Amino acid sequence: MPVQQILSPTQVAHKLQRISYQIAENTTQNSTITLIGMHANGLHIATILQQQLIALGKNITLVNATITDNKFVIDTNTSLHNSTVILVDDVLNTGYTMALAFAAIMDKGAKNIHLAVLVNRDHRNYCIMPNYTGLSLATTLQEHISVQIQGNEITAILS
Repeated sequence: MPVQQILSPTQVAHKLQRISYQIAENTTQNSTITLIGMHANGLHIATILQQQLIALGKNITLVNATITDNKFVIDTNTSLHNSTVILVDDVLNTGYTMALAFAAIMDKGAKNIHLAVLVNRDHRNYCIMPNYTGLSLATTLQEHISVQIQGNEITAILS
């Protein structure tokens, strides 16, 4: 199967800027906003969103998260109580990672949970829908989407 770039660095930058504006517009009533980036690509994307949201006047906390032994692990002691949490990842595939994350975040007392993804791949096993999407793409089960980060350039590849 040939490799095809589905998002160029310029397109990714535009998509992330649009997602930032959408987050800013949809969180006007929220004083506490926490971006949780899924390690490693989701964290990189969340860092970019944080910078853009700060430029839009938002107060944003950034947190790193991983999945270890089928458990969602947040790398911080930051309280999520009454916070609007925006979970950030590069590609939404089956929804398994997000299902684990949502359960753990709810246990920590988050007020709201939103999901932001750069690419939404429509092959989910769990009823998880992103609130903010850079690109929605219907693929076959044999196709794979990867997000590649090299320095400040981010691309999305279909293979």
